[in-house]
Amino acid sequence: MIKLTNENYNDFIDLPFDSIRNKILDIIKEKKAKKIVDLCCGAGEQLTLLKENGYDNIIGIDISDHMLEIANLGEDKPICKKGDATNTDFKDNSFDVAIISFALHDKSLNSQKTLLKEAKRIVKKNMYIIIVDYNFDKKTERLGEVGVELIEQAPNEHYENYKKYIKKGGLDSLVKGKFIKIEEYYFYFNAVRCRVYKN
Repeated sequence: MIKLTNENYNDFIDLPFDSIRNKILDIIKEKKAKKIVDLCCGAGEQLTLLKENGYDNIIGIDISDHMLEIANLGEDKPICKKGDATNTDFKDNSFDVAIISFALHDKSLNSQKTLLKEAKRIVKKNMYIIIVDYNFDKKTERLGEVGVELIEQAPNEHYENYKKYIKKGGLDSLVKGKFIKIEEYYFYFNAVRCRVYKN
C-alpha cells in the first residue's frame, strides 16, 4: 500500500486531475470570462493551462511557500502570489470568475466559510464561482468514497478537517444558500463535483 506523507501528497493527488482542469477551462471559455482568480492556487497548474490557452488576465493566490515556488518556476508563468485567500487585497467586484479547487475540505469550517465569503466579495455580480471538491450523496459510488478516503489520509490536520467536512455534508451543506448553482459535473465515481455558481 502507498503511504502518503506531506512530501509526496501533492505529487500523488496531481495524477488524475487533468480532466477537471480541462473542464474548468471549457467552462471559462463558454462563459466568455476574461479576468480570473484562482484562490488557493497551489502549484498553479490550472492557471498554467489557462495561460497556455491565451488567458493573460489571471492571477493566483496561495499561502504555501513550497507551492508558490513550484508555481513560479520557469519562464512565462502565470502570476501566483503569496497571501491569505480568505482575506485578499483585491477590490470588490474585481473578477469574472473565481476558482476554488480542492481548497475547502482541508480547512477548518470557519476558514471554509470565510473563503466563500471572500470569493463572493471579489467576483462581479451575476458572474461565476467555480468550486471543485468532494461531495458524497446517493449518486456517489462506494469506490469513489474509498478512493478519496485513501487520498485524504495523509496530513493530520488536513485529514481531521476533511472528516469534519464530510460529516457535515460536504459541498452541499457548505455552499447551501450562498450562491445559485447553475451547472454540475461529476468525476471519480461521482465523489468529486465541479460546480458552477452564479454570484
